[in-house]
Amino acid sequence: MATGCCHAGFVLGVERQRAADVYCCSKIVFVLFGLSVAMPTGIFSTWDYKVCKAEQVLHNKMKKNHCYPFTLEKPNVFVMDYLHDDLWKGLLLLLASVIGSGVYLSGHEDSHEFAAFFVLGLCLGVWITASASFQRRLIIDHHAGVYRFFIHQQLRQQGALNQIYIRMKAKRSGQGHLFYTLFINGYKIEEQQVCGFSENYEVLEILGKRMATRLNINYFDHIDISTRHLVTHWPKHQDTAEELKFTV
Repeated sequence: MATGCCHAGFVLGVERQRAADVYCCSKIVFVLFGLSVAMPTGIFSTWDYKVCKAEQVLHNKMKKNHCYPFTLEKPNVFVMDYLHDDLWKGLLLLLASVIGSGVYLSGHEDSHEFAAFFVLGLCLGVWITASASFQRRLIIDHHAGVYRFFIHQQLRQQGALNQIYIRMKAKRSGQGHLFYTLFINGYKIEEQQVCGFSENYEVLEILGKRMATRLNINYFDHIDISTRHLVTHWPKHQDTAEELKFTV
């Protein structure tokens, strides 16, 4: 009987927390880390929701790789190599432009007044595909206390560890349901999604904090002002002499 009451109390607490999250997500808040709002999502974002549970897939990947989505290059140095998410969009646009231009030109041999649109689509598809096909590399170096972001072996950004973090994001479906996912983001680096969408907020939060703890970086909730943040790296304050120099 006591076990049943405890379980009912736990479920009630979870439902209340979800209701509070839904209310908070309905507000648009601008802070240091950008816009945090429950943005609408559609079938292209949640197509795999019913196929596989994102939290279970992420849990299995974290069991196989202790520092997922990174690899351990050497102690306290984590490396992640990846391609930009826009690659498939560029390929899809390129394919659609080729097929569309072929159909249009075969059916309008005398008039090509709209051919410029397909040429523009081809050029745009080639540009997106080419720019997204360059390999990205993100390095978290705890020995040096910095992260480094490379595109095509060229250093694009180096910053302190307090500027890179894992963050949960919330998106609202057309039916009003909230879906959650995890991202790796930071100052002047490209946002990288590390799992699919899930309605299981509590489990995804646990996995996100575990991932941040293993990588020794900050974790932020999808709500900007929240007690669920996990902050281990804070901005380093300047010395008094440096502060006086900048204020003069």
